[in-house]
Amino acid sequence: MSAERTQKQLLLAAGVISSVGGLVSAAGGVIGNFTDFFGKIGALSKLPTWAFWLFSCFLLLLGLWLLVKWRTRYSRLLRPDALRLDRNNSEHLVGRETDIDSLLQQCLLRSIVFLEGESGSGKSALVRSGLLPRLKAEKSILPLMLADLWVDHWERGPFNALRIALTDSEAFAEGNSASKSLKLSDLADLEKALAKLSEERARTALIVFDQFDDYQARNRERFLPNKIWLSPNALRRENPFWDMIGRLLEQDKIRALFVTRSDTAAGLNSVQFLGVVEALRLDRVASPFISELLTRLADGNSVIEDPEAGWNKLKERIVRDISQQDVVLPQQLKIMLGGIQSLKRLNIAYYERAGGASGIEALYVEQQITGTSRKVGIEVSQVRAILIALIDPENQTKTRSLSKADLATILQKVQDDRLDKALQELERGEILRSATDPQTGLIAYRLDHDYLARGVLAAERRANRWYYLLADGAVAFHNSSSVLSQWKSLLPMSAQCRLAWERLWGGFRYGLQSNYALLSLLRFVPLIVLASGVLFGSLVFANWRERQAATESARKILLQLEFRNGVGSRELDAAWSLASTRDANVRTEFVDQLLGTREYAEHFMLQPDLVAQATLAANPFVRERIVGIVAAPLAADHYDQKSIAAVALALHLQKMEIVGPVQLIDAIGATKDVAQLRVLGSALAMRMVLLKPGDLYANVNRMIDAIKSTKVAGQANELTRAVTIAAKQLGPEDAYAVARPVVEVIKAGAPTSQQEQMVKILAALAPQLRPDDGSAIASVVLDASRANKERKGLVQALAAVSARLKPEDMTALMRAIGEEIVSAKDVNELRGIEDRITAVAVELKSDDAYRLATLIAERSGRANDEEESRSLTRALVLLTPRLKPDNISSLVNTAVGIVKKTKDQGRRLRLLKSFINLVAPLKPEDKTFFTGPLVEALKKNPGVFSTFASPVFFTLDGPQDVLNNVAFASQLGPRDANVLARWAIDLLAVPGNSLNPETIFPMLLAIAPRVGNQEAFALANQLLDFLKTSDLSRLRFNPFPFALPRDRVVRFAAPIFVALSPRLKQEDAYTLARELAGTTKDDQTFVPIFAPVAAQLSPETLRLVLGNIVESVKRAKTSSQLSALAPAMVVVASQMPVEDIPSCVDLTSQALGELPGDQGGEAAKALVALARRLPWPERLSLLASVLKYPTSYGSSRDVLINAVKEHPEAKQIQSSQFWEVMDWIKSRKFLDLTSPPQRAKIVAG
Repeated sequence: MSAERTQKQLLLAAGVISSVGGLVSAAGGVIGNFTDFFGKIGALSKLPTWAFWLFSCFLLLLGLWLLVKWRTRYSRLLRPDALRLDRNNSEHLVGRETDIDSLLQQCLLRSIVFLEGESGSGKSALVRSGLLPRLKAEKSILPLMLADLWVDHWERGPFNALRIALTDSEAFAEGNSASKSLKLSDLADLEKALAKLSEERARTALIVFDQFDDYQARNRERFLPNKIWLSPNALRRENPFWDMIGRLLEQDKIRALFVTRSDTAAGLNSVQFLGVVEALRLDRVASPFISELLTRLADGNSVIEDPEAGWNKLKERIVRDISQQDVVLPQQLKIMLGGIQSLKRLNIAYYERAGGASGIEALYVEQQITGTSRKVGIEVSQVRAILIALIDPENQTKTRSLSKADLATILQKVQDDRLDKALQELERGEILRSATDPQTGLIAYRLDHDYLARGVLAAERRANRWYYLLADGAVAFHNSSSVLSQWKSLLPMSAQCRLAWERLWGGFRYGLQSNYALLSLLRFVPLIVLASGVLFGSLVFANWRERQAATESARKILLQLEFRNGVGSRELDAAWSLASTRDANVRTEFVDQLLGTREYAEHFMLQPDLVAQATLAANPFVRERIVGIVAAPLAADHYDQKSIAAVALALHLQKMEIVGPVQLIDAIGATKDVAQLRVLGSALAMRMVLLKPGDLYANVNRMIDAIKSTKVAGQANELTRAVTIAAKQLGPEDAYAVARPVVEVIKAGAPTSQQEQMVKILAALAPQLRPDDGSAIASVVLDASRANKERKGLVQALAAVSARLKPEDMTALMRAIGEEIVSAKDVNELRGIEDRITAVAVELKSDDAYRLATLIAERSGRANDEEESRSLTRALVLLTPRLKPDNISSLVNTAVGIVKKTKDQGRRLRLLKSFINLVAPLKPEDKTFFTGPLVEALKKNPGVFSTFASPVFFTLDGPQDVLNNVAFASQLGPRDANVLARWAIDLLAVPGNSLNPETIFPMLLAIAPRVGNQEAFALANQLLDFLKTSDLSRLRFNPFPFALPRDRVVRFAAPIFVALSPRLKQEDAYTLARELAGTTKDDQTFVPIFAPVAAQLSPETLRLVLGNIVESVKRAKTSSQLSALAPAMVVVASQMPVEDIPSCVDLTSQALGELPGDQGGEAAKALVALARRLPWPERLSLLASVLKYPTSYGSSRDVLINAVKEHPEAKQIQSSQFWEVMDWIKSRKFLDLTSPPQRAKIVAG
């Protein structure tokens, strides 16, 4: 072996040297020095250049061939006999030292020994090659190994085998013929001989009953007459041989060793003649011993050629394949070693090609069959039939014994001499073993081991695989109990093709299975369908890849939408990525993941408007596609976090019919999250509109029950909102049925917040009640309010149903209130009176209102403090709209008289505050009479004016209400207003003056419409200078406890400029506008002031300041700057030069794309103002494209929708619902809503 290895190494070295030489020679020829290189050799120097090239190529190819030759080495078996295992060879018994010692000790110490192990574990080898050699050294024990044929007969088999073993043992030999003279004709002789051996020779016979399981299998009916193993006593009665064995064991004349398989070890109960015997179990051999054995078997130069080239790895692979939990079955190793002898190359590749361990097993059998057929000259099928005949038909894992005559009967066409040779060959190949029946003298044959049965059957099936394939399939088909199992039992298409080939070109015939074969053609149906669907499949695969990409894109977008700090640049980028995608799968995958993951759903609820708009992109086609996805989670009986996200999407889809009202009510009751409550409440309110009357009534009651049970204000508010909407659709009967328990809740004194909710519900129900029902409810509330005057909920309920009070109930109520006004002693009682007046004021007749007002006026003269005066003032304000002019005049006279009689200055001021609200309905002459003295007083002390104006302003809704309700301001003449204006200007001009904006700003707002042109310009300039230069950190505006930034203060002051602007002269307005426009280049703070001022300019004058505004727009670098400039653009858009319109439109639309929702309201107004300069096709296209932006929701969307509805043909739009408008836009053929919006990004800021 070492010589061969050295030879191959030299071959490798020669190949490398030749290759290197060829490469060097080729390189030499390339550089032109080949001739010089070999110039020392004269003969070579004379050769032409092409000869050198040819020689170089030859050397190169030779080297490559030698390298390939070296690389293709492989291991090859040289001596097959060296790998055959023999059970009688002790060198092949490895890893059994402990087992041999244990078995030896058992046999020496016990009368009966049981040895069990699985089939092929080497039990016989352990006994023959391990135990028997050891026992030779024991003089006291005589081992008697029974021949294999002892198992074939019930009584005669073991008797003859024991007789032969005893005779062959020469136990009684004293001479050469002693054993021959031993007569053992019957059991009695045999028993005497064994007893004599023990008594006279002092040797105890150890009878080895190997293959005891085979003996019991041959005599199964006798051992299991009633399916229960025969007891030892019964066995002795049934079989004289075993009765003899039992007696000898009881007399301690013999010992017995029973060897059986583990799976039949229960049968050992039948031979427990001396009681229970614990069996010795033989395990498999540990893998390391097998590895060592294989190494030892292959050791030597003449066994395996070049073992490094494959055998060493194959050896490890074989051990690994046949190992189970690091142990190996010896018989399996024997067959494996016999099978690999057929491999041309001993490497893993050839091993796997043969089928691995199971394939090698069948290969071993086929090898023996083929060899026998070739040597003997009979057909392979005939040899195979011999082996098949030796398999027990009742248990195909076991072998059986057959005589030569029996085998000859099976193989009728085979001559006897050839049959004998075949049997001999198979026996030499350790496939068969034979033994002579001593009684008949016939030779019986059986497989060498039960383990071979599986290999024989596998070889048979491989040889006739097409027949068995067809037959097995037909049997499986007929035994199938379902259509599915029948389909599975049909022949595979590959098998059918092969069978058809064999039918055409081989000797195969379908025979009786032709119908089954025809039926199996149905298997081609899927192939036909598959073939016809190849194109479809490729499309599906492409679609799957697209979906995978879409899934990943959607996931990346979702990961960006966290909204930890509101809508940041990261979230805005993600929204635009979603909105601008052209892949519809990205949107659907986005919604799937959004509604399928709790974390994503929670993030979505932080900004549902932005995400929903980005998802839908104002595309009606996308809307229809998303509806189906959203509907799935909304079909659940309970709405969780993900379902609530689906509700939010359904709101934006305006598909509320897919939302369950009951689930919405339950979901509202289960959450405290403000964002979720807002979404659920809006959805529930919209869902109520779609309900049928019966369902509506049931859900209203369910919501009222939920309101009564909740303690969370947000939940109650949303439920109440939905109930008030639903109440407007209830019929009179249902409304009355709902109103009664609502009133009872109010009467019962529920918590204040709950009473407020019930009052709102009652107010919504009241208009739906029939007159009689309404009066009944109102009477109940009135009675309860009289009995519980301090309960505010009842007062509010009374306000809700006051319109349904009967006249006599209203008169009685007014009488009672009047008495309370007169007798009230403190502010708490006055507040109660105020509440009741609030409840019924709108329903009072003028006479009742006048009587109450007169009593209040008289009571005001006795007010003890500011709080009482305020309460009486509010009550008087409530009554004033119900008074007739004559009543007011009379009341004013009364009030003036009370004021004149009051000497205390503070009380007089409070009275003025109380009565001032009576002035608005007066005739001009009456107003002058009343306000004249007040104005004169204010001229002397302007501070009083601001003190008076302050509370009025902050109890109203806004600046316009101040102008409408501060009655005396409208009576100021220019001269008086100018006096106050100059005082205000002086106040603003004082450096460091501590101002209270809550008083000074309302005062300026009130007098602004009355000042003259000069004072208006001066006041505007002074206020502007104050806003620009003063330290505004000292100002505080309720309800903010901190100083506001300058732009916020400017917004508070903007209404004053709105009021002053109409008083400005054209040149003054231009001067102010030009100054304001000049600031916009770098600072947009004062744009809210510029807008109203610029609105007063003529078109010609406005054009003079356009340049600065347009320049500011073009110079804007952030969306916030453009948003701040939006009010100015709204004003100047109508006069903007045509050439500047496109650039401003582009910048403004870009800004809208960066301003989420309500932040873009002003920018949307600016865009609409600019769009009005465009023709309708272009304008509508612009509006439609901006409506696709992910930021187009909230106020910005409302502005854009209203702009669309300005179209002359948009009158057919029935409502302002977003999708209805988008459907109308879709009907415009020149507009494309399917293309996603494209982002032209401006810096967000």
